[in-house]
Amino acid sequence: MTRQQAHIEKLAKQIGAKVSYVQRPPMTTEHDALYVIQANINPDNSEVQTLLVTSDIIYALALHELGHIAINDSADKMPIDEYSRCYHYPQVNCFERVVREEAAAWKWAHANALYWNEEMAAIEQEGFGSYTDNLKKLQTEPEQIRRRRLFMSQLFGG
Repeated sequence: MTRQQAHIEKLAKQIGAKVSYVQRPPMTTEHDALYVIQANINPDNSEVQTLLVTSDIIYALALHELGHIAINDSADKMPIDEYSRCYHYPQVNCFERVVREEAAAWKWAHANALYWNEEMAAIEQEGFGSYTDNLKKLQTEPEQIRRRRLFMSQLFGG
């Protein structure tokens, strides 16, 4: 077990979460496989699913997902059903809350990491940047386009 993986498990225990390890999907690059890392949060069983923590990128993402669980009682935390609705059917005010939660989870990751390096900062920027880019689009696109996009996403489920 790597030092980073042991640290993830220690932090999970401290916040009352479970860590489970998933296999890298066949025929994927390491970068594509990062999308299997996620937090499943509910009152009875909060869990982070991650790849084995064998790189700084996986370590950063696992820390970030633990952050979603750790901030559960903060003002930045959204109920999971509201987060899901805002993420899949974004509207400006709602999506701003998603961005605040993502920022809070990254802040927690920084505060609890053993270290933070350029590779970890790059994956944070890539992940968080996708949320802020989407928010900028929502804030600047005309209302008619926003309504059409929302209708189409609801019509086709996502």
